[in-house]
Amino acid sequence: MDIFSISEQRIVPPNITLHPLWEGECGASPVRLICTLSGYFPDGLKVEWKQDNEHLSNVGTQKVLQSVEGVKKTFSLSSEIVPNIKEWAGGSMYTCKSVQNKTEFIKTTSICQRKYIVLHSTMKKIRSVNENMYRQMCFWFLQSMQVPLPPSMWRSPASRL
Repeated sequence: MDIFSISEQRIVPPNITLHPLWEGECGASPVRLICTLSGYFPDGLKVEWKQDNEHLSNVGTQKVLQSVEGVKKTFSLSSEIVPNIKEWAGGSMYTCKSVQNKTEFIKTTSICQRKYIVLHSTMKKIRSVNENMYRQMCFWFLQSMQVPLPPSMWRSPASRL
């Protein structure tokens, strides 16, 4: 080892995602918001939550996982909150933010984002006509948005018939 070499600390920025998750019926049950920071290094990141640009002090749960790929390890952090259903349905904006090495990583969501408005109005129409079609559409929509599915939806609706 050369005593004159300077070892640089490896820094890997996180990939950040934020999405809603309904435990029961799609759009009809209380929602959880899940913010995930994945593939970062070194450890030590935290998630801050905001509602309509106001800091939330009750952060909910945060879980850190470590993965090892070859000799390089990375970390993932999952943070979730359960927003007030009336505030969520009323269009409040929710933001998760993390800072690594003076760089901010931010994601924002609300029910008013186009994809949720389209989902809600379309799903109401489908459900009024065909309950099974409603369940299939909900399953495929959540899968296409890469939203983690609750255990009750791990199998496709067609396989549960």
